[in-house]
Amino acid sequence: MELVCKPKLDVVFKTIFTENQDLLKDFVSLALETEIEELFVINNDMLPENYNEKFSRLDILVKTKGGEKINVELQNSNQGNFKERSALYCSKLYTSDLHSGKDYNEIAKTVCINILQFSLFESENYRSTVFPIIKETGEILTNRWKIIFFETTKFPEDIETLKVSKNRLGYWLTFFTVGTEEALVNVDNLNDTQIKKAVSVVRHMNADERMRELARNREDAWLNECLSLAEARREGEQNTMLKVARNMLTQNISIDVIEKVTGLSKNELSSL
Repeated sequence: MELVCKPKLDVVFKTIFTENQDLLKDFVSLALETEIEELFVINNDMLPENYNEKFSRLDILVKTKGGEKINVELQNSNQGNFKERSALYCSKLYTSDLHSGKDYNEIAKTVCINILQFSLFESENYRSTVFPIIKETGEILTNRWKIIFFETTKFPEDIETLKVSKNRLGYWLTFFTVGTEEALVNVDNLNDTQIKKAVSVVRHMNADERMRELARNREDAWLNECLSLAEARREGEQNTMLKVARNMLTQNISIDVIEKVTGLSKNELSSL
């Protein structure tokens, strides 16, 4: 059977973790490099029937037994403003329970974990941890909030290397990239108890026609969103080049030079 419910789809990702919180606890513990005793999913909402109308975010917000807030999100594409968006969201989440008269030290520690299916930073590291520090001294301003980015495209270990290294965080990061039945079999063959359960959950979802339809709708919505964004960028670039061309024409620069600089055709330039 074709693998429709792919772990790399956020609708599948959220369903796996909200319905199997032992798996979520395992991944979060590995991501934070500390054992999480207990966690509670706050936004354990039912999935809508389809995603044809609007491409919405499907994050997972949890609280630990100690009150720490942790947000986990999988992103398939960079819409060009992800750094700013992630910083804004983390700051809003951090201050969301600040009420009048409440001591600042009572604000819950906040961690945002972003699993990215694209490259975001110039560094070759697949893990990047962001928190506020003093530039001149390196002193930490506060340890009460941080953002952790995992760029799966930079993860260096393949399946055979993982079998040797037994890097369990790597198991999860590889699982999140699965898009085919063959790739699902490969991670299943890692013979890790938690990963095997996650694979079993995916197979069960893939046999459920409603979940298959949700996954199809989600993937179609994501592709349409990507196409719309790409078209908007092309239009923006086109308008920019037209402005450049008009400016160059006013300076009596030759059509041949303008064509080379802007990439516009002679027909497009003649219309100016």
